[in-house]
Amino acid sequence: MRTRPADLAEALEALLGGRLTPEDFRRSYPIPTVGSELARVLTNIEHFLSDADIRDRDPRYKAMQEAAIERVIIALRSGDVDAAGGISLLSP
Repeated sequence: MRTRPADLAEALEALLGGRLTPEDFRRSYPIPTVGSELARVLTNIEHFLSDADIRDRDPRYKAMQEAAIERVIIALRSGDVDAAGGISLLSP
């Protein structure tokens, strides 16, 4: 089954809101190796998931990453997967 961008946006909102754990997100949205328009987005989100310890120590980094995830959500809701995939979660 193909993941719809709007479904991914909803899952990201649940993740930010604490209603979905990183583990559950990873199970529901594994990074595909080939053939998915969302692969780049999911790869970037994996950086977010992996950086929880940094966000816990650095409020500015947390704010930057959460703002970037919000921009990813907006792009996905509008159907712009390319823009969502181009949003960096590694630097401001």
